[in-house]
Amino acid sequence: MDKYTRLISGFIFLSAFLPSVMSQKVPGQMKTPQEIRNEERFITALYKDIAGKRDEAITILDTIRREAPHAAVYLQLARWYMEKNDFMTTEKYVESALELDPSNIWIHEFAAELYDKTGQYDKSVKAYDQLISFKPEKSTYYTKLVNTHIKRGDYTAALQTLDRQQTQMGLRESIVMRKAEIYDNIDQTDKAIELLDEFSRGRYDEKDFLRIIVNILKSHDRTPETEPYLKRILSLDPGDKETQLDVFLLNRSTPDKDNFLLSLRPLISNKHVPLDVKIQELLPFVRQHASSGDSALGAHLISLMDELVIVHPDEAKAHAINGDILKNAEKYTSAIRQYEKTLTFSRKHSVVWEQYMFCLDAVSDYATLSWVADEAIDYFPNEALFYFFAGKARFKNGSKDAGMYLDDALLIGSGNTYVESMVWATKGDMALSVNQIEKALEWARKSFDISQGQNPVSSELLGDIARAQNNPTQALEHYTQALKYGGVKIRIQTKINAL
Repeated sequence: MDKYTRLISGFIFLSAFLPSVMSQKVPGQMKTPQEIRNEERFITALYKDIAGKRDEAITILDTIRREAPHAAVYLQLARWYMEKNDFMTTEKYVESALELDPSNIWIHEFAAELYDKTGQYDKSVKAYDQLISFKPEKSTYYTKLVNTHIKRGDYTAALQTLDRQQTQMGLRESIVMRKAEIYDNIDQTDKAIELLDEFSRGRYDEKDFLRIIVNILKSHDRTPETEPYLKRILSLDPGDKETQLDVFLLNRSTPDKDNFLLSLRPLISNKHVPLDVKIQELLPFVRQHASSGDSALGAHLISLMDELVIVHPDEAKAHAINGDILKNAEKYTSAIRQYEKTLTFSRKHSVVWEQYMFCLDAVSDYATLSWVADEAIDYFPNEALFYFFAGKARFKNGSKDAGMYLDDALLIGSGNTYVESMVWATKGDMALSVNQIEKALEWARKSFDISQGQNPVSSELLGDIARAQNNPTQALEHYTQALKYGGVKIRIQTKINAL
């Protein structure tokens, strides 16, 4: 809190609270000199605090407290000790303030906040109950009491508090929503839905409540049960695109993935359906394709992607997911074109740069990879993998500073086993290129060990070394290992055919 805010809040407190507590005079009765002096000292303490002299301010109020205890003094001291996180002293002073003025709402509010903050939820409950008895029309007290009951894990008491609020204020949307939330959280989802359904009927915003019911059912994997609520939404708003999509997805009768993907074509080609919705439907199959390499699945996805980028030509995510599918299908040149389009729309996603450079590496376009890596480093100077690509491109292009970039990658990516494995494989490749077979073998094995045998690049390098040593049998074993873990098939198969 800055000094100006403290000044304003201090004098609001002084004008609203201090006269009633410190003076406590009947109409027409004069203040005593001591009372006047205490008020002056109180004001001085506030000024000291505003000037950044909190300890001096506390000393002044401590003096007043000992000479003539007043609730205002104890409360102000409690506030200051709360800011110092001295909760034990804060509690001592706030409880002293309550003893002196047990009907003061400000003190009870502060006490409830303190108890809540320090995890004394039983005391917090009592404080909020007291506040509700003072001002039963104030909704924030009920809200905070409900929150406190939930922190205690007492959902029954939370619901009972909402019932009390409903009795006092009538049935409100906020009460219904909170009750539904609690019922849903304690696995009484049907009761939550029943409550929302009953409350929504005939309201101007009935559609919004029906959408909430649909989302609750979806969150519990009960999508088939959404049908009657979806139909009601469409009866209220026949043009609701989100609900039309939900009905389409609900009613599809497609037991296998091929038919399912075919059934997605109307969805993909519908320009009114948001791109994110389409991607959400496609992602499980994109992941399956990436892990399995299923060529038939890949063909279906590529066909759908052709449609997707036509409908969404200016959206980066459409080209990015297309690039990923093409990359996983080892159509690297086509993937490169898609990643390039993605980057014309947005350059802020490092993973797109990473996939783009992987494809450039796969097709051995090291001239392009070199400047792309440099540009990526400008955008993401802390991405170790980008320094690796820059180093490898320079090595392949015959540049003498390749080692510097690879060392930077090791430094920035310290502890990143993928980056470390890739760097040591490239260092091994560099050694092999100058016929340093032993050094190449040492670094290739280091790369292999770091990745626990799962980096296809290190396995491919070990195959290259075995081939250089005229050991085709061992080379074939290593190349096969590289293919198993996702190495570039075209390049590795070419090497196998040459054995």
